[in-house]
Amino acid sequence: YPSWIETQGIVVIEGMASEKPVIASQAGPGPELIDDGQNGLLCDPHSPDSIASQILRLLGNRTLRKELSLNARAKAQQSFSIEVMLKKNLDFYESRLSVR
Repeated sequence: YPSWIETQGIVVIEGMASEKPVIASQAGPGPELIDDGQNGLLCDPHSPDSIASQILRLLGNRTLRKELSLNARAKAQQSFSIEVMLKKNLDFYESRLSVR
């Protein structure tokens, strides 16, 4: 998903949650979602060579694909599950209510 700019990159999280190896952009929220080389890969969205290099890296390494996929799902569950996101949202709104 080598987008130049995104607000959140929900499609990246969906791919991670689906236990798929994900390639995301170094720009925008990519680095906030992906730990490069651990649960996905990052690329320079302005460089076709960077995008192609990461795609070929995944296509050529079954072990890497599996490792990234498993780690991606774990991160999606730990960071973006309904329970986690609900708690983060409630905590935020409660913190705003106490500011007067």
